[in-house]
Amino acid sequence: MSGKIKRGVFLTDTHWEAGKELHPAYLLVKKFIASYKPDYIVHGGDVSDWDFLASFNQDKLKLLSGKTFIQEYDVINREFDFLQKHSTQLIVLSGNHDERVYAAVDRAPSLEGLIEFETQVKPKERGIKFVRAVDQPYRIGKLNFIHGWYHNKYHASKHLNEFSGNLAYGHLHAPQTASRTLHARDERIQAWCVACLCDLNPEWLRGRPSHWQHGFGIFTVREKGDFNFYSVNIIRDSFVLPDGKEWRLA
Repeated sequence: MSGKIKRGVFLTDTHWEAGKELHPAYLLVKKFIASYKPDYIVHGGDVSDWDFLASFNQDKLKLLSGKTFIQEYDVINREFDFLQKHSTQLIVLSGNHDERVYAAVDRAPSLEGLIEFETQVKPKERGIKFVRAVDQPYRIGKLNFIHGWYHNKYHASKHLNEFSGNLAYGHLHAPQTASRTLHARDERIQAWCVACLCDLNPEWLRGRPSHWQHGFGIFTVREKGDFNFYSVNIIRDSFVLPDGKEWRLA
């Protein structure tokens, strides 16, 4: 592989939870990452679910029983160790679920310095680039990454029109793309929403159907910042890349 081309994997919305098995879709992407060994891994946010910090769960004592920050961060740190082992640079964006930790500090200032990502993950010391929601997007070449700002029906077009630049994001748990031409600059731009790597029918949906899907993204960036981005759909616990190779968990 030429040193002028950098390879990356974009995964998002893993919603890890202590005490629950990692979703097979995420395990499949882990298998791919261990073989692919990208230069960049960008986690697009909603790393963990943090359901016990959600305001709508505060009175559900049975649900919240036994859940602790330490247990959640044990899972996060273990998975970050894996992602760092098999890549050159790990970038982690904070999603709306991850921001629940900071909202908890706002409600209870005595927790400040105890439960934040910076305290429990220590990204700076580990060489992880951690990007809070307010500081996004994060840029690699001419491609920008965010967790996701909008959730209307045509959210890819909304993101693209508001940002006016190339953008990859998650948050909506289902793939969607949009493109447009900036004629005054003779520039073509695109937005990609990438699917999730978590349960498609979480408990809070109460059996209602969802439009969520499983997937992730692969990108390459050339020396001058030009890039290619590929949204990969995981179907029945497998996916096929453009080179024809099929990846399965088993």
